Amino acid sequence: PRVTILTYHGISAANFERHLQWLTTHYRIVSLGEAARWISGDDRDEGRRVVLTFDDGYKSFHRDLWPLLRKYRAPATLFAVSHFVGTDRLLWWDLIDVMLTHANMRVVEVWGQRWICNCDILVAHAKTLPETEKLRWIEDLRIALTVALPASTDTPFEPCTWDELRELAADPLVTIGGHTCTHPILTRVPNDVAQREITTGREILQDKLQLPVNSFGYPNGRASDFDVAHIKLVQDAGFDCAVSTVEDLCNRQDDLFRLPRKNVSGQFTTAALDCKLTGLWWRAG
Repeated sequence: PRVTILTYHGISAANFERHLQWLTTHYRIVSLGEAARWISGDDRDEGRRVVLTFDDGYKSFHRDLWPLLRKYRAPATLFAVSHFVGTDRLLWWDLIDVMLTHANMRVVEVWGQRWICNCDILVAHAKTLPETEKLRWIEDLRIALTVALPASTDTPFEPCTWDELRELAADPLVTIGGHTCTHPILTRVPNDVAQREITTGREILQDKLQLPVNSFGYPNGRASDFDVAHIKLVQDAGFDCAVSTVEDLCNRQDDLFRLPRKNVSGQFTTAALDCKLTGLWWRAG
């Protein structure tokens, strides 16, 4: 028996309810804390478990998905980016998405290089840049697209307010986790900046929610996006466990600060979800 931690970013209420109906039929949905106890050997139950995690702290979680979690009595963890809660700011990849929508251009030139106006291509390039350089590049992209700096209001990417996050945190089904202050890729910033992002992000959440924040989600979360130094920073900040986006199942005695997850597309049918959970997955092409 193994535990599967699922990662959601965005999904419609209708499709999420289909997922919950299927998951509650075939698995026991447990909290991240309960899964961590099983992984560390403190829980001997051998049933099939799945954990639901949601990244970034979008308002849509509170509005659309939380009512379904309550309906099905399903626990979940929401990883919140502390500096974006209660603001009208966009996380940087969502900013690129919204700017492209507003610009309605096919090709753009930034720093002497021509780019197809495709969000996936531009976001993938931005992820390769050091953090400060990335932010400058995105600002120059905005200028090249000749659009005003957009707000998150009336987009699918609006963050929770602090009141909404407090309401979620008061529900025993929902656990709020740390996800840094501004969501930098940790290997793209100096270690002192990474330390502030990890530690201050947790402190702000705990202060605003008046509850302990014990789990952490590595921004972007690939194996190349954090290293042993960052794991030590997460441990020193007081977290009990941390999740990545490395695709795998969790086994007993796995490192609680390198927990893998399986990404779930908002477009997945329950058949695709079944394939993801059982490992019968494929790469297109």
